[in-house]
Amino acid sequence: MALTVVLAVAACGVAVAPPVSPTATPLPSPTPSPSPTATPTTRPPTSAPAGMTSVAIPAAGISLPVPDAWKQVDAGDLADPSIRTDIAATYPGASRLLKAAEAMGGRATPAFVALDPSAAGTTASLTPNIAVLVSPQSVSGLLLDLVAGFIGSGFADAFEATETERERVQTPVGEAVRLRYSLPGGGTPLEAAVWVIGAPSGTLVVSMMGPVDVLADLDPEAIMAATARLP
Repeated sequence: MALTVVLAVAACGVAVAPPVSPTATPLPSPTPSPSPTATPTTRPPTSAPAGMTSVAIPAAGISLPVPDAWKQVDAGDLADPSIRTDIAATYPGASRLLKAAEAMGGRATPAFVALDPSAAGTTASLTPNIAVLVSPQSVSGLLLDLVAGFIGSGFADAFEATETERERVQTPVGEAVRLRYSLPGGGTPLEAAVWVIGAPSGTLVVSMMGPVDVLADLDPEAIMAATARLP
């Protein structure tokens, strides 16, 4: 905010015969200071990575790129116990994902899950997946860090994961704390990237998990960069 201070100067003269009218010296016109340019707090989203389509997730107020061939489960289906049971039985590791969401109770509800169908019915330790949870209360600042700490601890407990990175970042849908984890995989190295986002629609938890090579191909950073707010 620019602050302008104006000084008014008045001069008084004493008349002497013969009176002489003083010549006024014009004051220079002040040059207005340029208004500072606001630094954007979010980057404009990029297009979805190749082989992915942006999927609207109304419960979270965002759209998110998802691999074209992956199975998508929306909030309505995730609220159905029979569908959750079927997902847990079909996709390895999905039961831990759903239990982690259930452990949040009313604080956050599952809004979307996408699962790699190639892992269905196999002996893989974890199906590559993208999940979105949402809490109706949006948080920011230090409170966002506090909430991210609680969520991060719960995630680590649910997956016996080891946190490897924690960083405050900006996303196209709001400020966030990004967490990264290594997960036990029975010989297959597994990783997870988790964003806790203070979005206008609420506090979002966006996670992407899977084998290290699969997650590298997914490029979680590119997916997050292409995430956008719904109109």
